[in-house]
Amino acid sequence: MRIGVVAGEASGDYLGAGLLKSLRENVPGLVAEGIAGPRMQKEGAKSLFPMTQISLIGVDGLITNLSRLLRIRQKLYRHFIADPPDLFLGIDLPDFNLHLEKRLRKNGVRTIHYVSPTVWAWRSWRISKIRQAVDHMLVLFPFEEDYFRTRDIPATFVGHPAADELPEGTTGEIRLRLGLPLEKELVALLPGSRNSEVLNLGLHFLEAAALLQRRRAGVEFAVPYVNSEIKQIFRDQLSRVTPNIVLHEFTGRSTEVMAASNVVLAASGTAALEAAMLRKPMIVAYKVSRLSYWLARRVASTPYVSMPNNLVAGPLVPEVLQAAVSGARLCDELWSLLSDSGRSSQMVESLENIYKQLKNDANTKAAELILQLRAGWVRP
Repeated sequence: MRIGVVAGEASGDYLGAGLLKSLRENVPGLVAEGIAGPRMQKEGAKSLFPMTQISLIGVDGLITNLSRLLRIRQKLYRHFIADPPDLFLGIDLPDFNLHLEKRLRKNGVRTIHYVSPTVWAWRSWRISKIRQAVDHMLVLFPFEEDYFRTRDIPATFVGHPAADELPEGTTGEIRLRLGLPLEKELVALLPGSRNSEVLNLGLHFLEAAALLQRRRAGVEFAVPYVNSEIKQIFRDQLSRVTPNIVLHEFTGRSTEVMAASNVVLAASGTAALEAAMLRKPMIVAYKVSRLSYWLARRVASTPYVSMPNNLVAGPLVPEVLQAAVSGARLCDELWSLLSDSGRSSQMVESLENIYKQLKNDANTKAAELILQLRAGWVRP
């Protein structure tokens, strides 16, 4: 079995790696090629282009890199048309993948899209394009299955892999594994997995940490870096803003760092959802260019940017957005969660419900479904 695959960000690489591993357990000779990150490549995927070349954020990022994106997508299309795979799997990255899926499907290649585009939250007009591009949608959240099926798009809820792979052990045991102090209050800082996110949020996160350390004696901080480039950006910011905070640094291990913490301060995105599944009190921050934010709000159909709030349809998690993002504001929010045990406990109780919904042995379910779909598509 040979599949085409495209993942464009760290979160997609994580999801794709788990899925490929489960697929390979059932199909030992599986061949996967397209665009893959380091995790997927460890599971045997061949990447024809570096994943970083299609990782973007915001409208400004799209405009700046448009010609390169179009060139890469055209080369992928020609590659897969010249030698058609058994199916194509687009993992997230809808602005890139849906167009490619539509063209491949038109030429007889079956397509599966893994991770729903958030059409239920914004840019709902994409439904028509999805219907033309996708044979089947694998979705991470229960409500998405009904959303797509009622719009004539085959979809199946498989669960979220992160809910099945949370760190084992108590907070104390995880701290021991990481070499973190057992008795200190610990705040996890996750300013993003992309350069632009850290450039927009890192300084504010560090200013908040410095202010909180002055107000709350003994508090310490931990940051898990996605890669060496992110680490260098954050360290440069640290040297300029507040080199004296007590900061524990890690490469990877983000879920363990969050699990070991009392409170999480995260950029909106995958980290916020992971913190929700870990049932950790959190604050979410979001900051992009004015143009990107203005356009996003113009087409949004939900008032929330973080997935935990969208899942409960309410302001469960504090969201600090755009011009409101500052060290002082983030410090105040962290102080409130650390000081108000009642507020933190209520948040944790609601997050527990989210976790129970999403734990579903997702990688196995997704792999089994893909093989069932493939068997149904093969003509006798």
